[in-house]
Amino acid sequence: KKLQSGRCYISTKFAMRTGRYEWEVKFTKRGNNGSCNNYYGVAPVGGNQSNFLGQTGWALCSGGSKFRKGSSSSYCPSFSSPPVTIRVTVDCGKRQISFKGKGPSGNFGGVAYSDLELPVFAAISLEYPGSECEVTPI
Repeated sequence: KKLQSGRCYISTKFAMRTGRYEWEVKFTKRGNNGSCNNYYGVAPVGGNQSNFLGQTGWALCSGGSKFRKGSSSSYCPSFSSPPVTIRVTVDCGKRQISFKGKGPSGNFGGVAYSDLELPVFAAISLEYPGSECEVTPI
């Protein structure tokens, strides 16, 4: 749950260097102001946690864009109204991050990027106070 305003991200302490990793994010509650731009993905070692994840790492935004270090492009329909479930897959051997989701606009997914700079950490940015999500390793 995000408690304060300001852009930032949280990440795991476990660095992904080799192998394949999957986790599921359930976006369960929209922020207090009714708007939403959340980011789900990975952050690089040494990333600036005072930035939102889309500026620093590789991420999927709830607005439907995918982000790589501040650069974005269209990826899928917006999924800013909960409930939404997103599966994130990181394949370190292929340096890929993929997203698969199911939300109010239907299903979406596929490989988003194939240029991860390893190691990376699982990370999330919730834009507004009151936003909530649950993360489960698979």
